[in-house]
Amino acid sequence: MEERRFNLIDEPWIPVVEQGMQPTRVSLREGLLRAEDFLAIDGETPLQSVALLRLLIALVITILSRYDQNGEEAELEDPVEAKDRWLAVFKRGQLPAAAVEAYFKKWHDCFYLLGGEHPFLQIRPGEVRFTAKEGYGPDGRIMVLRRAYDAPADLPDYDDVCSCTWNTAAQLNGAILESNNKASAVAERQGYWKNHLTDAEAAAWLVYFLDFANCGSCGKGNDRDKNKKAPDGSSLRSAEMTAASRGCLVSAEGGTLFDTLMLNSPLAKYVPGGWEMYGAPCPAWEDQREYLMKDRRPVPDDLPAVLTQLSRRILLHEEKPGVVDGFHVGMGDVWTDRGMEPMFMWQSVRDKESGKDELRPVHYKADTLEWQNCEYLFGGASGMRPAAAEWTSLRMEDLGITEPIRFRMTDIAYGTMNSMVDYTVSGFLHVAPGFFDADGILAEQAGEEMEHIEAYAKIMYNLGRNLGVAEGMDEKGAAAANAKRVKSVYYDRIGRWFLRFLTQDGLTAEGLLEEEFSVAAAICEEETAKAPPEAISGHGGEDTMTMGRAYGICRGELIKLRKKLKGD
Repeated sequence: MEERRFNLIDEPWIPVVEQGMQPTRVSLREGLLRAEDFLAIDGETPLQSVALLRLLIALVITILSRYDQNGEEAELEDPVEAKDRWLAVFKRGQLPAAAVEAYFKKWHDCFYLLGGEHPFLQIRPGEVRFTAKEGYGPDGRIMVLRRAYDAPADLPDYDDVCSCTWNTAAQLNGAILESNNKASAVAERQGYWKNHLTDAEAAAWLVYFLDFANCGSCGKGNDRDKNKKAPDGSSLRSAEMTAASRGCLVSAEGGTLFDTLMLNSPLAKYVPGGWEMYGAPCPAWEDQREYLMKDRRPVPDDLPAVLTQLSRRILLHEEKPGVVDGFHVGMGDVWTDRGMEPMFMWQSVRDKESGKDELRPVHYKADTLEWQNCEYLFGGASGMRPAAAEWTSLRMEDLGITEPIRFRMTDIAYGTMNSMVDYTVSGFLHVAPGFFDADGILAEQAGEEMEHIEAYAKIMYNLGRNLGVAEGMDEKGAAAANAKRVKSVYYDRIGRWFLRFLTQDGLTAEGLLEEEFSVAAAICEEETAKAPPEAISGHGGEDTMTMGRAYGICRGELIKLRKKLKGD
């Protein structure tokens, strides 16, 4: 067995920004014990930052759930005790050193990145074997798991079902976004270090990979043999998206890393009628169950287990000490239900088959602005808020929060067959505490104003289309593109006012309603004024659209909508 190397508790590997804006790397111990000295996690990409944040949140929840401030084991048993312990730590301004040290002392051996019986967040070497396969790996071998989810012992071609894919380190690096089949034409790294990572880099990208790996990373297989199906009918070889990549992840951001960790580390959950405890925390590195290929099971009830889901069975490979050149990977844990991922935005959707409403995670739409997703922070029609928004909103009175809270939204969307990244998004919103009040008045007003904005945006779309037709554009081509442009101009301008409303910066819902009309009216004047001369006589055959007609239609619809919304 290989010698254990690079313990993440002791070695610096987490990228952070110090108070003086200097970037550095810290160990897990230093990251938690000095969290108040750092501004934030500073990953190579926003997705790496949120993945590392999820790991640290899992640690904070686990430690605070098991130890008191003196480092004595004292597991939380009721929600009142949980809220009191959390509040005491937050007001103290730093994590209890004795508790952190006690936990790391007990679980120190589970945090070795390489070698040993159980490398961090990876498959146990004792549960795999290697068989010769030409063209695979640096030594012509491929990793095979002992067995798959409920697979019969006499399954034909078992090695094909339970074998993993070999990838170079470039596929672990989320800043490159490269597949085995198609190299990235433009990458931040070239030459030797494009396909190699230091131990510190590999550790950070490992955490990212388990949260956001695409399906192509572990091979989709071409199973047509019914004997290779799991009892639920799913293919044992087909890959699935990671749970964390199924929706937009929301986190609250404080002035320091300590504040951010605490605001995103609920020790109890709010349910209609009161508070309840989560299940006993069991992060992935503590889990002693046998690792199977594509292990399908319900979402655990404890947050650390959810935040550290082993979505892939992975084993890093070193070319030489200190340099990782690749990894073997296969499908790991798959949740059989959507469960309650704590960082997701949720929406209520009517299921076509059952006819019942059910909660589904929401993705950040690439063609929207941050403020257009705010309804999901407040629960909207689903009534379900991200855990950070829920926990922070219910602690505001205790914490004396009066300034707007910063929420970051991070998302990844995959393209065809979920094999390549289509786009990634990272944005933030500042929201006044009042939007989370129990009476829900401001949150309801925000929802209503967003509906008003959509109504005005529709009028702007029609204006852009009509002016395009008047100019001679094809209605379904250039005119439609012009319509989208004018609508985007409206979103951009009214968004500035809506953001003021969200922060309660001297703008009420009534004031915002006036701005919605004023901005639309101003755009109507501007777009009409810059129409070319040929739009005056117009185009469109029998139903000729002219510049004047487009303007008149728009003004009429704006005034009619304004009267309706004001109740005149």
